[in-house]
Amino acid sequence: LKLMRDGVIRSMAEITDAGISRMTVKRAVEAEKLIRFNRGHYVSAEIELPANLSLASISKSIDGVICLGSAAQMHELGDEDPASIWIAVDRTAYGRSQHRSIHDPHQIVFWQGNYLTVGVEIRLIAGVQVKVTNPARTVVDLLNARRSLGEDVGPKALMDYLKSGQPMSELWSIAENLGVQDDLVPFFRVAEEFREGMTPAPRAS
Repeated sequence: LKLMRDGVIRSMAEITDAGISRMTVKRAVEAEKLIRFNRGHYVSAEIELPANLSLASISKSIDGVICLGSAAQMHELGDEDPASIWIAVDRTAYGRSQHRSIHDPHQIVFWQGNYLTVGVEIRLIAGVQVKVTNPARTVVDLLNARRSLGEDVGPKALMDYLKSGQPMSELWSIAENLGVQDDLVPFFRVAEEFREGMTPAPRAS
């Protein structure tokens, strides 16, 4: 289907609105020319598919923020390979009916207030605007959730964050905005010492 060759994930409604029948879509799936994600989301199988396509698909179904292990995997922080997609939703607006048709395994996290906006960026994947926590916010979240996710997950992500040359100042700022800075001070102090150790000593004249 020429319509689908741009690599954009489209719903059945979007495809039929373009004048393509449901039967044509069904036959294209059977012929392995289209890939079906979740219920009613399709993408061309005849092009090179972008990375993180499952995140685009779930973001088309749920208005949420990709976070924790899934965000860490996207940013290559630590060695996370989560079995489920982690997505945070607005506690006050989310309804369980939103995710009943989603095939991809996913883990819902409930956030509210500035947790939904601080350190959140938008990535365009397969034509879908995917909200995801940025690297610094992801590190802060993993450290803050260490009691449920495991004590080593956050520190590993923190070390990779530092090795990539990203600023400590953003970690401090995000932790302060979320009100979790006091709990994370020990980790940040160690990280600052590690960062100082990474800085080459000045050459003697």
